[in-house]
Amino acid sequence: MSYKAILLDRDGVINRESGHVRSVNDFEMLPGVGKAIAELNKRGVKVALVTNQSGLARGLLTPIQLNAIHEEMNRQLALKGASLDGIFISPWHPDL
Repeated sequence: MSYKAILLDRDGVINRESGHVRSVNDFEMLPGVGKAIAELNKRGVKVALVTNQSGLARGLLTPIQLNAIHEEMNRQLALKGASLDGIFISPWHPDL
């Protein structure tokens, strides 16, 4: 069995790049993202988010805050008929 899949970064791809997104209020989805992901969903393509969130390692946000941001992202995607098949997070930072 074969699958078609696309892995997307978050910052600058799904949401506007504006430094560290530390809260739901900092999250701003880019125009057309929901529609594009919905089209991929419709075509049977698996869509997953793969994101390095060094802000976790730096203590700029907590896992609870990050979860709330991703819940808001999923809510906004759902409004466009889009969904992600997975969210994979690395809290890695090279100096920590």
